[in-house]
Amino acid sequence: MAPRSKKLLVRVKHEELDVRKLIEHLDSDLVYVFFRKKTNGRFRSIYPFTRNPKYLPYTEQLKMYYKSSEDYMIELMKNTIRDKPESVIENRGHLIKAYSILDRGWRSFYTQNLLFYEVYDHEGDTLE
Repeated sequence: MAPRSKKLLVRVKHEELDVRKLIEHLDSDLVYVFFRKKTNGRFRSIYPFTRNPKYLPYTEQLKMYYKSSEDYMIELMKNTIRDKPESVIENRGHLIKAYSILDRGWRSFYTQNLLFYEVYDHEGDTLE
């Protein structure tokens, strides 16, 4: 049986960015993000990038389920839309944090540096 190719569901350019919609995608999907790094100006991409617990490693899932959910969400959302408006004043946009499955860790980027993001139909895909 031939492997399935990924089907592009959504592609959002920087000019069309709705931060709340991006966060909704990260909370439910695997997202590809392409951005310019703040520190050195180089281009970087992250895929698969998510905050959906079903894709997180067991240790991260345990943190979500056994730590107070309110404390966990405060930690997870730190410096995003609601918590760090000064990043917007510095012309960086909002700081978005999510889990990089390939890097096996939490990563972040500023929305001002985002060139685009994509959401794919990942049914049938394996991440190994």
